[in-house]
Amino acid sequence: CDSYFRFGLHSVSIFLFYVTFTFMYYASDQWSTIGLGIAAFGCSMLFRPCENHLAVNSRAYAAHYKDIACVIIAMMLKMSCAYIFAPKEPRDHAMDSLKKLFDAIQAAFAKLSKGELDMDD
Repeated sequence: CDSYFRFGLHSVSIFLFYVTFTFMYYASDQWSTIGLGIAAFGCSMLFRPCENHLAVNSRAYAAHYKDIACVIIAMMLKMSCAYIFAPKEPRDHAMDSLKKLFDAIQAAFAKLSKGELDMDD
């Protein structure tokens, strides 16, 4: 537990964990919520005190599984509340507005090419 190698390895592991799941959050439309949840709730599993393997007993394992269950329930609760209160993601609203803008521009160019553009509109 008291080695510098373990400290370095643990630091690199935590860094890679967060980089992986925040990348998932920013890069994927489908898996962004899952990536954010794992990055946010995974920290409780990574920042544990170092334990001697001989001292770990069945109660400690039970406590770890209760923690994991609490994290899973919290993620499911967050996802269900997000779906109920905001069924449409902000990026979906932005894409709808962008589509309306492109349709308006395309319609304006179509009218311009046909000579039907009225400057009073």
